[in-house]
Amino acid sequence: MTATAPNDALKTSVGQPSCPTCRLLVGIGGQVLYSLLVLLLVATVAFVGLRLAPGDVTTQLLDPVRTPPEQFVALRRELGLDLPIWHQFWNYLIGIFRGDLGASLLTRESVVAIVAQAGGYTVSLALAAFCIIYVLAIPLGILAATFAGTLTDKVINFVASMLMATPNFVLAILLVNILALNLGWLPVAGTGTWLHLILPAMVLAAEPMGFATRLVRTSYIEQANAQYVDTMRLKGMSEHVIRWRHIMRNALLPVISLAAVQVRTLVGYTLIVETIFRWPGLGKRLVDSVLTRDYQVAQGLTILLALVVVVSTLVSSILYRVVDPRVRAS
Repeated sequence: MTATAPNDALKTSVGQPSCPTCRLLVGIGGQVLYSLLVLLLVATVAFVGLRLAPGDVTTQLLDPVRTPPEQFVALRRELGLDLPIWHQFWNYLIGIFRGDLGASLLTRESVVAIVAQAGGYTVSLALAAFCIIYVLAIPLGILAATFAGTLTDKVINFVASMLMATPNFVLAILLVNILALNLGWLPVAGTGTWLHLILPAMVLAAEPMGFATRLVRTSYIEQANAQYVDTMRLKGMSEHVIRWRHIMRNALLPVISLAAVQVRTLVGYTLIVETIFRWPGLGKRLVDSVLTRDYQVAQGLTILLALVVVVSTLVSSILYRVVDPRVRAS
């Protein structure tokens, strides 16, 4: 043992910092660098993918039938679309590093102004969906775990499975027909009052809520049956402390990681949900800009949504490292 101790110390000093805080900072720094590389890859894919699609924005600004070809050439030169692809990409990257996302080729409105206008709608929709997910999923998952194997558990599992299996556009049609058209409780689509937010938020939250409910149930049962729980009971600790301070804390660790995954899910689903309900958020503007070949808007919104996903993943990973000592030590 005495012979291997110096070697172990050397491995610690060479392989990774011995200070837990230093290891934590090194891990966070590596994840930040990885996140920047992911954003660069997203920017590249967005730029190349939009230009590989047939057509460009000039067909939206000019009549393809009656306009002479010379006007198309002049307009492409004015918009900078006649430059070599590598030159356009370089200008695009320089603009990103300067914080300039450009302006719409259709309306000349800056992408920053579009984000400021539409971002509030998307944020309100995402926050409403998150509230629905975790306000319902955590207590339902704990309730199912507490009464595991009973009718209550089976009903909650069935509902969660149905939410996970039903496509969001199908659920949107069902809810619109039942709650909006037949019962008249909620507006069909659009904006105006807080009632307009309920249907899209419910549709957006449905699948993630089903998955979160199942995860909370499984994690809680796993922690409740762990050996450390029996040890605490033998030591005379109260059931309340064991349940809410130890079991709950460990059971919610996977939920922290799930939150980052669900941010990616919500970002992807906003493209569909906002389009279905005519909700004027970033997702709908992104879909419209792709269809009209408005390159600057499509690229800027793609990077912004990717940034939301990357930052949420990074924050989730940092929280996981802070909460779980095993991750900090690894």
